Amino acid sequence: MSSTLDVDEALRRVCRIAVPRLGDWCVVDLQGEQDHPHRVCVMHRDPTALPASALEGCLPPLPKTNPGPLARVLRGAGPLLLTGMTTHETVPNNPLHSRQLELFAHMGADTVITAPLRARRQVLGALTVARTGGREALCEQDLALVDDLAHRIALAVDNARLHQETQRIAERLQRSLLPELPRHLELTARYTPSRTTAEVGGDWYDSFLLPNDDTTLIWTSSVTNCCPDWPRTAPTMSLSSPFVCRRFPASALTGNVRRVSGTG
Repeated sequence: MSSTLDVDEALRRVCRIAVPRLGDWCVVDLQGEQDHPHRVCVMHRDPTALPASALEGCLPPLPKTNPGPLARVLRGAGPLLLTGMTTHETVPNNPLHSRQLELFAHMGADTVITAPLRARRQVLGALTVARTGGREALCEQDLALVDDLAHRIALAVDNARLHQETQRIAERLQRSLLPELPRHLELTARYTPSRTTAEVGGDWYDSFLLPNDDTTLIWTSSVTNCCPDWPRTAPTMSLSSPFVCRRFPASALTGNVRRVSGTG
């Protein structure tokens, strides 16, 4: 799980390991906004048994009253061991539990363990592992194992979310530092922050009028972001690379920018 920061891909990797070692199928649900959970991954030991994508997606909101096992776990209870599953009961005013019973009916379930994904005193979701009648039933001794797996999943999910949030903050900071281009010329800037690091800084640009009405364009690049022969260009590229142009045609202005950026 630590080899990727893609939450969905990391969860699918874990589910491929859990099935069939721990159960015949497993499901991971993550908490969404306003108590709307999202079913991220459904994995079955027989990939052709059911199109798992049909069961993934948004789930009904958590009920305020008469909660089922999944809602209880998403609110912090558990891990819960469920036996003697009844998949045809009717549950009034609880669409989330009804969806869970539909899942059990489609996939088959004799015993089920549902464990919360806890990290930093928050419940991020739930892990559900189930076994059908063809193998030994899940029991109390399996609760600790599934709960430990759920805890490790929660840590990975929390780490990936923290990294994504840090990247978003860094990108907002970088964009907030970009200058406003002068309005006397038709200038357009394109800026793409690096997504490989959360650091703020590096490449930047600016443009402004001089007292003699010449236009200054400043284009600077950090050493680490230069072309492959950066040791040779470092003495100049580590500083800004300005040039002054008078009222040139657009083609001439573009040519100057290409020369400075090394693309022309």
